[in-house]
Amino acid sequence: MFPGGHWTPQLIHMAGGTHPLNPPRGEGQGAGPSLAVWNKDLVALDPDWIIICPCGLDMAETIRELPPLTSSGFWPELKAVREGRVVLVDGNQMFNRPGPRLVDGLEFLIGLLHNRHDMIPRTFPWRFLQRDELRDAESAWLEAHPGWKTRVQKGPPQATDGAAVAAAANVSCCSGGVCVPVSQEGATNGVHTADDRSSSSSATDVCMGAAAAAPAGPQQG
Repeated sequence: MFPGGHWTPQLIHMAGGTHPLNPPRGEGQGAGPSLAVWNKDLVALDPDWIIICPCGLDMAETIRELPPLTSSGFWPELKAVREGRVVLVDGNQMFNRPGPRLVDGLEFLIGLLHNRHDMIPRTFPWRFLQRDELRDAESAWLEAHPGWKTRVQKGPPQATDGAAVAAAANVSCCSGGVCVPVSQEGATNGVHTADDRSSSSSATDVCMGAAAAAPAGPQQG
């Protein structure tokens, strides 16, 4: 999985959250590029929100790509999943490229994290992931991939101690894959699962796959 990078963490922070796995480099700055992390890092964050908005995929394509993530053993244990706070966004339109639409993305994040849906642009392409809506697709995936739920993740190197402390913030965000981690301090980072296909509290977790822009224009860092 890969936490969101560049402007995505900056937008999350601007919206009142935190991005612990790949935080902005400084006040008013973007973060570094996305980096690989273990699934267990996302589990340790246990985000309050998960926003799924992969790079290059529209909403229909995003939904088709979800079963490898949602049928994973760790997925139903996440707080955001248990409490119905998993959101799908057309990241290809709204978050995955720098441009004017990042302003709409920022307004969306603010409205979502602070329970002010009236602030979300009327035509913004998002919706909640409904519980069990992918049941048939997940069953088909598991039938084709025996042992998927209990597999041991292979691939990305383990996060360093410095990156692991991000778990204290607890938020997730997606960009360019399936999902990303973010923390809502006022919001943060994102993680996506490509290879793996494998409310405004003081510490709210969000998982999002997107990037949003500020009125002054976020920096890529």
